[in-house]
Amino acid sequence: RKYNLLKKYCSLTKNINKKKKFIYFALHYQPEATTYPFGNYFIDQIVAIKLLSAHIPDDYTIYVKEHPDIFNIGRESWVIGDFARDFNYYNELASIKNVQLVPLETSSLELISNSQAISTIAGAVGLEAILKGKPVLLFGYPWYEKCEGAYIVSSHKKCKNSVDHLINKKKLEESRIKSFFQKACSSIFNDSDLYDENKLDYIQKKFLEKLN
Repeated sequence: RKYNLLKKYCSLTKNINKKKKFIYFALHYQPEATTYPFGNYFIDQIVAIKLLSAHIPDDYTIYVKEHPDIFNIGRESWVIGDFARDFNYYNELASIKNVQLVPLETSSLELISNSQAISTIAGAVGLEAILKGKPVLLFGYPWYEKCEGAYIVSSHKKCKNSVDHLINKKKLEESRIKSFFQKACSSIFNDSDLYDENKLDYIQKKFLEKLN
């Protein structure tokens, strides 16, 4: 079953075009808490992607990449993951306006770096994106939802307003991002060392090191 799902997914993928304006949507592994309970009714990620598609300009693409563990056939995971997908799932995704599935081997870092924004329910990819100065459109409620650059898009109105900000290229304030993660590091890891650092790339590196 997993092999056939992978075959179906691969048959619908195309390589990214870096010249296009795009939003990167990283699908979540399921079941996991980032989609339920933190995503509420967006446990169905297709609903989230349809909502986003309804409010992006025609010259934008949503690049959707599946979580590789959906197809994992390792000893401890071969019986889970794929139950959140069926053989029509990827057809339905590919049929949504301005949506393009991308190959699994496409680098997430490349997708983040070349995107106009990242979209996720409540995943860690949003955290990575913010630390790289990219805005994040959130359908759920992760712990970093109050950070500069994070936009809750759980309704048509919120989604439209957030996309408008994105199109108008509202620049993220690096000092506010830095302040948020300095405080987060102190709170989560009981470590105030980063308060003396001014460079966001250093904070990003150290925070992710501690998180991992």
